[in-house]
Amino acid sequence: GKTISNLHIDNGENNNAGFFGYVEGSKTAKIEIKNVVLENVEVKGGWRVGGLIGNCGNYTTVSNITVKGLVKIEGYSDAGAVVGATCKTISNITVNVEEGSYVKSMVGTVGGVAGLLIENYHAENITSNINVIATNVIADNTQRNNPGVGGIFGCTNGYGTTLTNCSSSGDVTILNAETEELAQKI
Repeated sequence: GKTISNLHIDNGENNNAGFFGYVEGSKTAKIEIKNVVLENVEVKGGWRVGGLIGNCGNYTTVSNITVKGLVKIEGYSDAGAVVGATCKTISNITVNVEEGSYVKSMVGTVGGVAGLLIENYHAENITSNINVIATNVIADNTQRNNPGVGGIFGCTNGYGTTLTNCSSSGDVTILNAETEELAQKI
């Protein structure tokens, strides 16, 4: 039930940047982050960059999150307004930001809400109006990058992932892609 306002994080090129850089529970100690408003947020980092959480583990649930105001999220890859990468369940998310807001990655895997959602995960009741930009989409096999650029998620990887009642109205753009195939990863 709290509002986090005017958050500014510059993690340089370091990974796991966000209000919570890294969150990991376990089978017996599951983590739930809920009922939070983020307002006027700027976060920069390397891999896994999010306004609320940079990197979410398998036993974490994120729900009832609102992101508003001027929001600027920038990372190398796995970037999102709420979560950079993963989360077991993400639900009841509203990203309703001001003009000039964006989520940006250098090589891809960037989404309006989360950069990466992996197998057997669930997402529901999500809306986003933030612009999503990938500046240089490359096939970076050494970093296990599977680029994707999307209004809600950049990439849903694996089987068993479900999305229910999700919508996006922001612009989704790839500015430069290494190949024609990568240019179609929207």
